Amino acid sequence: MKNIMFTQIEFFLKVINDILEKVTIWAAKIGLILMLGINVLEIFSRTLFSHSFDWVQELSILLLGTMVFLGSCGVYRQKRDAVVTYFLDKFLPAWLRPPLVLLFNSLIIAFLATLTVYAIKLQGLQSLARAIYLPIMMNWFSFPVIIFAVVSLLIFLEDTLGIINTMRRKGQSS
Repeated sequence: MKNIMFTQIEFFLKVINDILEKVTIWAAKIGLILMLGINVLEIFSRTLFSHSFDWVQELSILLLGTMVFLGSCGVYRQKRDAVVTYFLDKFLPAWLRPPLVLLFNSLIIAFLATLTVYAIKLQGLQSLARAIYLPIMMNWFSFPVIIFAVVSLLIFLEDTLGIINTMRRKGQSS
């Protein structure tokens, strides 16, 4: 019964993470395109007209945060990040790898849960101030961090459940 429940939770997380992966990748791409376009516009404006837009730096920081944090969610989901698996595959026996990956995932999940708590506290502090040039509240600048932490947490939970299910299946077949 527990194995079926684990499998259902893993399937639910997979469906949710598939959707979130697409959304975060698109948001990161849009952030990159907008940031490049705005900065090219700023360069031309400065060079040709000796005029600088005041809001470009703030908007670039906002878009950079969006691009980096949301894009990294997609990178984690697609397993294209530089991880410790090279070390694990090269130097450790196969039977020792899954427990170590579970340990690493547990540490990452603990870090992401802590990051989520502190990012939410930061949101509360930043909601009291406005950006200088943009007509937005300062908490928009740290909002991508919360999205990153929550989505990455779901990704690592799915990965961890997958490893646990694989270890259970191997244990049952032995």
